[in-house]
Amino acid sequence: MAIRLLDAGDAGAMLALRESNRDHFRRSEPIRPASWFTLAEQERWLGGVEDVILGAFVDDELAGFARIGQITRGGFQNCYLGYAIGERFGRRGVATALVRAAVDHAFSGLGLHRVQANVRTTNEASKRVLLKTGFRREGLALRYLELDGAWVDHDLFAITAEDRQG
Repeated sequence: MAIRLLDAGDAGAMLALRESNRDHFRRSEPIRPASWFTLAEQERWLGGVEDVILGAFVDDELAGFARIGQITRGGFQNCYLGYAIGERFGRRGVATALVRAAVDHAFSGLGLHRVQANVRTTNEASKRVLLKTGFRREGLALRYLELDGAWVDHDLFAITAEDRQG
């Protein structure tokens, strides 16, 4: 497995991952317009300057991605982490490796102090990944995000730079 930063040149691989996992990703994403599933839209998303996106490749195929977004500087030095793994790559350690790499990049590459990740309360696999990689559960947010057309509850997780040092 290889993990690296993605850019607009990876739009074809991202589109292939999204297309082959439409049903799988649907429960964890907002409803997407048809234009989301185009090469141009994936180029725009990957070429943005606000987010940092890492990809995990298995046998040269994009197996999943992690997005470091909503980066806040100043006294907060915080970001939110989201990630998705293609259905056929689940239970192979891809998510764990990808989350570890994203957190390392957030702390070492971006100089952030805190990484937050919010997970649908019913997503036990994702919660296990976060706990395995050093995150702690900090609370519950009711009707936190609209995903697949419904407002759903999320467990809130976080890790700080000090957690990684000790």
